[in-house]
Amino acid sequence: MAELAREQWGVISLEQLLVIGFTYAGVRGMVRRGLLIPLHRGVFAVGQLPQLTKGYLKAALLAA
Repeated sequence: MAELAREQWGVISLEQLLVIGFTYAGVRGMVRRGLLIPLHRGVFAVGQLPQLTKGYLKAALLAA
């Protein structure tokens, strides 16, 4: 997950998380623990908010 998010400027989609083997319950748990930060519906920042505008742009593309 971290490698994919790093390639996408710190963001990842719910669909991508499910494809690599996470469950809905697992994602909810990571959100509760602050490991994933919701940015858009079904799009998360991993660990912290993106530092670059590119991260926010990628988040918007994943949400679309």
